[in-house]
Amino acid sequence: NKSSDIEFGNAPLVPLPSGLGCGNVPPVVGSPPATAWPVGNCEPDKFNYTKNDAGFDVYWRFARGQRLGFGYDYWNLDQTRVDYDKAHANTVFVEYKNTMFDTISGRIKYRYIKRDSTHNFSNEGVSPNDPNFLLPFTSAFDMQDLTTNGIRLYLDWRKTTTTTSPMGGRTTMYRDTT
Repeated sequence: NKSSDIEFGNAPLVPLPSGLGCGNVPPVVGSPPATAWPVGNCEPDKFNYTKNDAGFDVYWRFARGQRLGFGYDYWNLDQTRVDYDKAHANTVFVEYKNTMFDTISGRIKYRYIKRDSTHNFSNEGVSPNDPNFLLPFTSAFDMQDLTTNGIRLYLDWRKTTTTTSPMGGRTTMYRDTT
């Protein structure tokens, strides 16, 4: 049985047995090529961003134990990333909360989110045989264009201990990706 160890360290003084490392220690003389460190293995990616966020929430208690609320949120993000430069999102929600009873309370919330992003990859000058051809169609989910409709129901029943039972569903449509 031959197994390999994987170890992680910031600046190892001796080469790691697995061959993984930051390249600040040269490989042992005579070691196989697989244990050499790739150039730039531990160089940090420079990431810079500016995020602006504005929004409001309004709640109205129209009767004892009953509350209605709505809100809007907008954020704009400029960043230095390989796949996306800019993104902005609009979020709108409506919520009704009922706490009229001593042992049970509930809340229902609807939320709509629309996010648009600037994707940096295109297929100009790339043939379908090139591995980079798929980059415009596949990307990280954290910045993809999307439209989300979500509804969530919270029920809180208190008999001897507090038990919260959130239930709900959400539909997310990612646009322009496979």
